[in-house]
Amino acid sequence: MNKVSKSIVINAQPQVVWETVIDPLKYEVWTRPFSEGSYFEGGWNQGDSIYFLSKNKDGKDEGMAAEIAESRYPQFISIRHIGFISDGKVDTTSEGAKAWAPAYENYTLEALAEGQTRFTADVDTADEYLEMFGNMWPKALEQIKDISEKAQLKPIQITIRTCIPKPIEAVWEGFTNPEHITRWNHASDDWHCPEAVNDLTEGRTFDYIMASKDGKVSFHFSGMYTKIVHHEKICYELGDEREVCAFFNPMDGGVFVEETFDAEESHSYSEQRQGWQAILENFADYVENNL
Repeated sequence: MNKVSKSIVINAQPQVVWETVIDPLKYEVWTRPFSEGSYFEGGWNQGDSIYFLSKNKDGKDEGMAAEIAESRYPQFISIRHIGFISDGKVDTTSEGAKAWAPAYENYTLEALAEGQTRFTADVDTADEYLEMFGNMWPKALEQIKDISEKAQLKPIQITIRTCIPKPIEAVWEGFTNPEHITRWNHASDDWHCPEAVNDLTEGRTFDYIMASKDGKVSFHFSGMYTKIVHHEKICYELGDEREVCAFFNPMDGGVFVEETFDAEESHSYSEQRQGWQAILENFADYVENNL
């Protein structure tokens, strides 16, 4: 086993570069030098399982199965590769998989002066892939640099995703009906949404009350709808002019739901991603089990 080590200095803060690396839409762009159409399934928190995938000529998943060995926001990610994925099947037990795994892929984000970041990728690779990855990683780093530096100049957009094994009618109903919204719209068990008002019409508004169950804290999450395409897309503008879009894509007996939102500055990007993702997963669980 050999190691490829490549670095680049990026004119953006570490938290911005971190978002470039793990955001699903940005990931699809910066990994193109390795494989067109690359994507991942899973999470980036320590202990999470994660699959790095692309589609073969038959439309089946292929790639690598891994787990996040370490995650220290926004400084370090260690990916432990544990096997291969071929024709949609995970292989961690064959002789070929055992001969290669575990292999580590580490990302280090070092904060420099004047808001810069040195991003370093250290990757274990088999001898036969050493030259290939040595040529590909500099191209990928240039993509990370370009995306991060552009993101630094405008509000960071964060994308979250989930897949719900229900018809689009049930998913849309659960997402838009106030009776259902009050039952899933919270990020943790000590919060709830006691009231929801929703006029699902372009130019009209919604208003959800978010409150801690102990009654000590509450706030209004409200906005105005800017674009609605039935069973396909909902976009709205929040009171602070941040924009949010939710997309609904039926596929393989379910619905793939994706939300992209402008981040705010009072919480870290990591906290915002985790909070919005938790609410989206609550929504998915609610629809799957109740609609």
